[in-house]
Amino acid sequence: MQSVGFVVLVVTVVFLGGCGGYVLKGRVVEGPGPAVMVVGTGEERYRMRDGSGSGAEVLVTIDPDSIRPNRMRPVVANGSGYFEIPIRESGAGFLEYELRLIVKRPGYLSADETLALPKSGRRLLVSLPRGRDRVEPKREVDVLREALEEGGPYLRGEK
Repeated sequence: MQSVGFVVLVVTVVFLGGCGGYVLKGRVVEGPGPAVMVVGTGEERYRMRDGSGSGAEVLVTIDPDSIRPNRMRPVVANGSGYFEIPIRESGAGFLEYELRLIVKRPGYLSADETLALPKSGRRLLVSLPRGRDRVEPKREVDVLREALEEGGPYLRGEK
């Protein structure tokens, strides 16, 4: 009987999790190098009073290497560098999803990382060093477009 209750709980969490319950939260701060870390809310750098990440643009793509990556609307970090992005994927925060995070701010090097979507209660801490971006962010892979380009001659009967 306990296993039936557990199954009902898991199914409920999975289906309700996609109803707007998960919010990706994080903070952008000035740091020694571009980095994205998953931290708890007690992390000192996450809580310190600092506005160095103010105005940073945060771009998130869920399942970036899939055939249909979900590009979220960009958000801008508030005056203290905090940002929040509602994730509408079913089971987000409970099931495992991969995300690509790009954080840009004028006068700072950008961070571009692919990582697992943090579990509920965890936060992202993004470190950006001062400087000028010299490298373009990693290119998003569009699997369908690449397949059509590679298969074009075959589809047209040229090979």
